[in-house]
Amino acid sequence: MKKLLTFLVTTSAIAVFGQTEKKQEPTDFIPKGYVVFEEISGDLNKDGIEDCIFIIKGTDSNQIITDDYRGQLDRNRRGIIILFKGSDHYELALKNYDCFSSEHEDGGVYYAPELSVTIDNGNLYIHYGHGRYGYWKYSFRFQNSDFELIGYDEGYRSNFDSDWVTFDEESLNFLSKKKLIKEVIKVSSDGKETYKKTWKNLSVNKLIKLSEVKNFDELEVMDEVTLSSSNEKERIEKKLWENNGEWNIVQEDVIKISSNGEKYNSTTYNKGAMIFTKDGNGFLTELSESNPDIIDTLEFTYTITQDKLIISHEYDSQMYEMEWNKNKMILTWHTSWKDFVNNEYVDVKYTTVTKLEKK
Repeated sequence: MKKLLTFLVTTSAIAVFGQTEKKQEPTDFIPKGYVVFEEISGDLNKDGIEDCIFIIKGTDSNQIITDDYRGQLDRNRRGIIILFKGSDHYELALKNYDCFSSEHEDGGVYYAPELSVTIDNGNLYIHYGHGRYGYWKYSFRFQNSDFELIGYDEGYRSNFDSDWVTFDEESLNFLSKKKLIKEVIKVSSDGKETYKKTWKNLSVNKLIKLSEVKNFDELEVMDEVTLSSSNEKERIEKKLWENNGEWNIVQEDVIKISSNGEKYNSTTYNKGAMIFTKDGNGFLTELSESNPDIIDTLEFTYTITQDKLIISHEYDSQMYEMEWNKNKMILTWHTSWKDFVNNEYVDVKYTTVTKLEKK
């Protein structure tokens, strides 16, 4: 949902230069301190021979935690090893030991995105599925001695009013330098969508290499392909306040979970708006909960990092996780407290997920 292709380069993982490493058995490439999490087979260099991909996972016992609600969780990160099969051996094509988060991350109000890796027509696809919230997929091809990102696709929950869950879609092709935007404008009684299609040109500086991606959770996609730079903060700030800085609050999901098993969920649509100004100030307008004919206004100041938005006002200061998708933004806020219920204290976890669109 997100983006300017941004990534961090690490020196600890990752590419193979110079002489190609060869071994008889594919499992001989698994490094100490890792195990095979998943194995995928398919032809990646179009020589008609099935190659091998290992998704590996660390085994550091310090990364095994105990969650209050989910029990014991293995938070060791995962990585990828790609091997080309020769006549009597395997050759190392790429290794990146820690680019994927664990399968047990915290998904907030929903489960965490699910990773799947596939091979089709010589290309490598890294797909994240997030149920009703959508999906995103990275397409890599072996060229220039690495796997380079040649495409990116995503679907995100549309705002079209329907009994069906519908998704707007974007598809970026970094080879043709074209972007296709598909917006839902109609849904039939059997759930079939009709789309409005818009094509845009992309500015591509260079193709991202899989060997250089430190963390897919921090890989963000926009219309341009460039490296993260020192002015990233300024770029995001400008995105907030440019064009009058007004963002409509199109949907807000609230979930409250208590340690005694009680759960509460609610969804509000078209709740109001947030307006950001260039000087770091802003204000929130929303319908009054006590009287829908009254609009409440709250002034605030804000600061940002690459993925956090901190809003401060006279009552509190709140840090939001921030996700971008062109002119759409998702703000997630977590908090917790203790309630006294039936003569005992229970832990309460409270989360809001606010979806905004640029007006």
